[in-house]
Amino acid sequence: MLDSNTKRLWILTTLVVVSVSCITWVSYLFQKRALQTKTEAYKTSILGSQSSQSTSLEFVIPSLTPTYTPTPTPTAFAKEIIFGHSVMGKEIKGYEIGYGNETILLFGSIHGNEKGSQDLLDRFIIELKQNPTLVSSQKKIIIIPMLNPDGFYDRTDKLNAHGVNIDLNFPTKEWKQYGTNGTYAGKAPYSEPESIIISTIVQTYEIKKMVSFHAHGAVIIPEDNDVSRAAAKEYAKDGGYRFYGGSMDFFGNPTQWFVETTGYPAFTVELSDNFNSDWIKNKKALEKLVE
Repeated sequence: MLDSNTKRLWILTTLVVVSVSCITWVSYLFQKRALQTKTEAYKTSILGSQSSQSTSLEFVIPSLTPTYTPTPTPTAFAKEIIFGHSVMGKEIKGYEIGYGNETILLFGSIHGNEKGSQDLLDRFIIELKQNPTLVSSQKKIIIIPMLNPDGFYDRTDKLNAHGVNIDLNFPTKEWKQYGTNGTYAGKAPYSEPESIIISTIVQTYEIKKMVSFHAHGAVIIPEDNDVSRAAAKEYAKDGGYRFYGGSMDFFGNPTQWFVETTGYPAFTVELSDNFNSDWIKNKKALEKLVE
């Protein structure tokens, strides 16, 4: 049997152990609760943040779409275009100049030996590119300096590589075969790629005025309607050329076909000779034509 002192010591020790165990257990419970509280707070913070971000994105994403209308890339004022190819496959190049709806067609060297008209229209293209304000905002100008490159480079006469006078290859009312073999004006209207190119341009661009440049004679020749005569007189006055008021008995030419088809004005400019551009004489008249 334990004496009283030992017994009291054992009881005291037991109480201390139990007390320490209780304190440890209570401390553990408090720490566990605190950890749970922190975890809940952390989850709430994260979820709340994600919810906030998700809500925000619903408004941010649409704002990525521009709220302004982007300025479109402007169309070039002067565009070089390959309109087609000759009998021998040479490129028939030209320029589309300006932005307007009233389109004027100018072309030269339909007869390859009339080389000055090509030089004249090349100079005019340079003039317009350097001075865009010369062209009315209502007008667009199609310029083909050399319609018959095969004749220009490879022949010394008026004809193309097929031996056809393109200037007689359009379907006017009085068209007919011509020449010893019946081929001088072509086997039929539009038998030549060069004449088809002019016809296609007239239809595609809805041409409102046509001017054909030839040589020689230093004269302006209108087609047979009032608007053509008025336009030709104005050009003759501005260019210092003689105006020819009579009728020209040519069939199959593009200006006559154009007037018969559309009723719009057309005339021919005959330069002073085959090789000179007559740039000084034509400069003012050309500028007036496009203003």
